[in-house]
Amino acid sequence: STSTMLQHVQMSSPAAATTVRRLPRPTSTPPSDPLAFRLLAWGLTGVVVAGLAWGSVRSLGTISDVAWELVAWAALVAIVDLAPIPKRTGLRLEMDLPLLLGAAYVFGPLLGALVAFVGAFDLREFTRQIPASHALFNRSQTALSVASAGLVFEASGVPLRDVPLAFLPAVGGLVADGVINYLLVSLAASLLSGLAWRDVVSRMRFGRPREFAVTYVCFGTLGLLLGLIHSYIGTWGLVAFVIPVVLARQAFQQAQ
Repeated sequence: STSTMLQHVQMSSPAAATTVRRLPRPTSTPPSDPLAFRLLAWGLTGVVVAGLAWGSVRSLGTISDVAWELVAWAALVAIVDLAPIPKRTGLRLEMDLPLLLGAAYVFGPLLGALVAFVGAFDLREFTRQIPASHALFNRSQTALSVASAGLVFEASGVPLRDVPLAFLPAVGGLVADGVINYLLVSLAASLLSGLAWRDVVSRMRFGRPREFAVTYVCFGTLGLLLGLIHSYIGTWGLVAFVIPVVLARQAFQQAQ
């Protein structure tokens, strides 16, 4: 993701790479966002909120059965999001990708999206460093990305525990998540900055393309592993996620 004025960054981190799920905020605030961006942000938010509300009403029984698990999952997403890796360029590496994909694979697209919308946490929302339109856009596009991953995995019909066969739909879900995330964030950044869409996309990676792809796939497929751990030992399995996230964060930090 890029900033409101799109920091003019050179994406050439030497080793690690991953996606940036959020739209950061520049140091200076313009008088107002372009109308096109506001229409995108509020329109997307309306669609996502309406979809989540409609789906939740139709799935009240399921939600009540796993309510505490959803709360625990969303809380861990929020905790992980408290420690993004900021870059001087204005981009932020968010470490919640495996958790969000895991939620989509375990609970399905609707509840995975609900976890994403509620749990996608940014302290800048509460310090008013980013306006409501940016905060809601970030949450909505994250929820839609996670829902798309869940839909791909669910459509495959492969049970979560059917490893290694489940690896293929998990990678498919990762790709779907990345495509939706990149399309929406790059479009928003282009509208905000006035730069061409292709120029924005070229700045939305950390590292060289091959390293970016390999690291993104490896980090993203942790979502399948997390889902498997949860399926065998329950919500307490989420604690096991802390270790790979800490190690991954250290690797990404050192690679800058």
